[in-house]
Amino acid sequence: MLNQQKRTSLTLNHKNSIDQTIENKILSDQKDLLLIFKPTDLFFYEGALQKATYEIVGVDTQTKKEIWKANFSSASSFGPALFAEKSVQKIYNKLITDQILQ
Repeated sequence: MLNQQKRTSLTLNHKNSIDQTIENKILSDQKDLLLIFKPTDLFFYEGALQKATYEIVGVDTQTKKEIWKANFSSASSFGPALFAEKSVQKIYNKLITDQILQ
């Protein structure tokens, strides 16, 4: 008979909460703004990502307060590389328009 171990669950970074992970990133990287992407809806068709919706939160790394928040939704018939590039450009342009970045 094989020795069976009790398996509780699959976890990543189980020793760090998300808040601790964010805090460590702020301390290790001297940036003024941290963008946190929280997926709220991902739609796949035949195994390919077709639409992604995220809540994006901008955090001032000095005060650790939220200074910007947006919902971002994008649908694409392009491959993953172009999807990412187009999404980044839209988000960047919105940060400029909202005067978060100069």
